[in-house]
Amino acid sequence: MRISRIAAVLSVCVLLALLWWLPQRPAQPAEAATVVGYQTVTLLDGRTAYTTTTTSTGHLVGSFGEVILQIHSDISGTAQITVTPQFSSQPGSCGALTNWAGATLSSHYVISEAVGLEFGVVPIRVVLVDDSETLLRLPTTGRCLRVSIETTTTVTPTVYAWMLNTQ
Repeated sequence: MRISRIAAVLSVCVLLALLWWLPQRPAQPAEAATVVGYQTVTLLDGRTAYTTTTTSTGHLVGSFGEVILQIHSDISGTAQITVTPQFSSQPGSCGALTNWAGATLSSHYVISEAVGLEFGVVPIRVVLVDDSETLLRLPTTGRCLRVSIETTTTVTPTVYAWMLNTQ
């Protein structure tokens, strides 16, 4: 009886020591993803000036997991433009599709046990002021990709897309 009591006390002490020690260890960095395939396309070439909302032609991206957009705006005067990536899974040639949806990120979180899950959807768009450049990385959520440029001034946009497969 006495030996089993000593063994139980030692087991508890070892368990407490492990619980104290484990959180103290530094976190190991995650390994970087390896790009196993990519393709680049020019959505807007920076040669055409637009004065109203315009959209690029659609490009097939469904076999890639991520898209990186490099967006450059050459804006006349001081103004802003809004760039919205759009996806479509409609069958047919990407350049002839008519059904497009603005890219979004979806998340879920628990409100309470009584309510259950509530889902939130955040639209993805970039607002550029004056002449500027930005990168935008997002998951591929459709078969085809295009960008929409909303403007109220004269703008000459350049948009490149890199489609990536990583593992």
